[in-house]
Amino acid sequence: GWKAAALYMGVMGADGNMHGFVEGLEGEPLHEMYGTLKFISDIPNIFRPALRGLLRMMGEQRKSQLLSMTRSGGWSVREFYEIVADVEAFRKEWANFLRDERFDVVLFPGL
Repeated sequence: GWKAAALYMGVMGADGNMHGFVEGLEGEPLHEMYGTLKFISDIPNIFRPALRGLLRMMGEQRKSQLLSMTRSGGWSVREFYEIVADVEAFRKEWANFLRDERFDVVLFPGL
């Protein structure tokens, strides 16, 4: 769960500060449901390590993970390529698991 979520956030947040997401709204306001994600994406990078530690101490693992996989200003191309390589390794690991355990189908809930 956490590994897949972290990789997803790394890829989706690569451009930084939810730039692509907000631009895609073409001037419409951001839905309140995304407020926390936008807030986290806008936190200055200098504060992130201390804030991650504080969140972990408070038991907020998910928020700490979000801070580690997003970056104000986005990832560099090299960092993005590393995340993409991690996604590919995860995908291969998942596919191997399904094949080795002889799964015929995996059902996921709809959003």
